[in-house]
Amino acid sequence: MNEQVILTSLIPKIKKIRVIKGFSQDYMATKLEITQNTYSKIERGETMLSLEKLISILAALEVDMNIFINFDENMVFNHCNQNDIINKNNPFAANSIEKVQELYERIITQKDAEIERLNNLLNSKIKLSNK
Repeated sequence: MNEQVILTSLIPKIKKIRVIKGFSQDYMATKLEITQNTYSKIERGETMLSLEKLISILAALEVDMNIFINFDENMVFNHCNQNDIINKNNPFAANSIEKVQELYERIITQKDAEIERLNNLLNSKIKLSNK
C-alpha cells in the first residue's frame, strides 16, 4: 500500500477527532493558516494529504501521532455507558462529592508543586546565565 493511500485512509479520523474536540473547520483553518474552504477540501479528500500536512493537522488538533494512529471512536464511546455513570466506584457519581473534592485538592496540590519546581528550574537557569 503506498503512502498516499494510507494517508487518505486516515482522513475520516481527522474529522472525528476534530468533532469530538469541538473544533470547527474555521478554527482548524486558522491554526493551519489556510482558508476554511481549503481545510474542508482536506476533510472531504479533495486535496491530497501529505505527511507534513497531517503532522500540522495533528498539532492543531493537539493529538500525538501514536494516539491518532490508534484512535478508535468505538473505544471512546464504549467506555461511556450508563453503568459508568451509576457505578459507586466512579469518583463522579452523585453520592461522592467528597471524593471529587479530594481529587480536586490533589490536582491543585500537584499543580502548585509543579509550578514551584518549574520556577526553581527557571531561577537556577537565570543564575547560571548571569555568571
